[in-house]
Amino acid sequence: KIKSDQDNEKLIEKEIRVKKERKQLLQKELDELSGASEQHLAVFGAKIPQVDKAIKRSLRCFKKPPIGPVGSYVKLKGEAAANPELGRLVETELSRAQLTAYLTNDDHDRRALMRVLNEVYGADGRNKPRIF
Repeated sequence: KIKSDQDNEKLIEKEIRVKKERKQLLQKELDELSGASEQHLAVFGAKIPQVDKAIKRSLRCFKKPPIGPVGSYVKLKGEAAANPELGRLVETELSRAQLTAYLTNDDHDRRALMRVLNEVYGADGRNKPRIF
């Protein structure tokens, strides 16, 4: 009887370990999937997904939400989409500063966005997106 109980206990412990490992794998997959929605913004800068989240948290501070980064609205079609060299040329001509920039409705929204950017970038102003 005791041997049987010990065997059952070992089986239960093993099952608990397997379930915990499965939970960790599922949590990791969930984290990766939620991060994937931000991936498209990360190409414009490491902190741009943080800026996006901060803007969403601060929507009540804006009369109209900022638009940006501008580059997320630029989509190449036809030959330009199929030709990487042409894509790089377009990116070079538009410049990184313009592709990472944000558009605001008025001066009030510009100042609100500047506060958000200062919150995310802090003293590191050299990579901060421009506001138009």
